[in-house]
Amino acid sequence: MGRIKKIIEKIKLKTPRLKVSRGFTLLEVVAAIFILTLGLGASFSLIQQTLAAASIVESKLTAIYLAQEGIEIIRNIRDTNWLEQRVGINSWDDGLTGCNPCCEGDYKTDTSPSLTLNNLLQCDYDQLHFLDINEDGFYSYATSGSFVQTKFKRKITIETEPGKVMISVEVKWMERGKFYNIEVCEDITNWYER
Repeated sequence: MGRIKKIIEKIKLKTPRLKVSRGFTLLEVVAAIFILTLGLGASFSLIQQTLAAASIVESKLTAIYLAQEGIEIIRNIRDTNWLEQRVGINSWDDGLTGCNPCCEGDYKTDTSPSLTLNNLLQCDYDQLHFLDINEDGFYSYATSGSFVQTKFKRKITIETEPGKVMISVEVKWMERGKFYNIEVCEDITNWYER
C-alpha cells in the first residue's frame, strides 16, 4: 500500500497545477453587456412593432364597421321609402339619386332618413369631413354638443339603374404618416312591388 501512495505523490508533483480564476475578465464583461443590450433592443423593437400593428388592426376594424354603417344608412332610406310607398308618398329610391358625385351621411334620429345624406361637389380626401364621436358614443358629423373628432372620413357613392342602386362606401384615414382606406360595395334592389 505504501508503494501506491508514493506513485500517487509522484504523479501529483509532476502535474502542473492550474491557476483557478476567481472573476471575469474585462473582455468577458463587455461581451456579456453587448449581448444583453442586443437582446433587450430587439425585444423592445418587437414590442413596438406589435403595438403599432395592433393599433392599425383596431383602426381597420373600426373602418369596416363605419363602411358597413354607410351601407345601412342607404338601406334605411330605401326601407323608409318602401313604408311610405305603401301609402303612396315616395318611390323606393327617393332621396338616393341626388348623391352626385358623392355624399356623406350619418344616422339622425330627429330627421327623415332621406335627409341624412349631405351631397358633396368634390370627393377628395381634403373635402371630406371627419366623423366625430358624440356624447352618446355614436359616430356622426356633429354640429353641436360635445363631441370628439376622429381620424376617419366616410364617402358614399351611389349609382342608379332602373330597379337597382349600386352603393360604394369608402372610409379613409391617416395613421402613422400613411393613408389607409376600406371600401364596401353592395347593390340594393326594389324587391317591393305593389
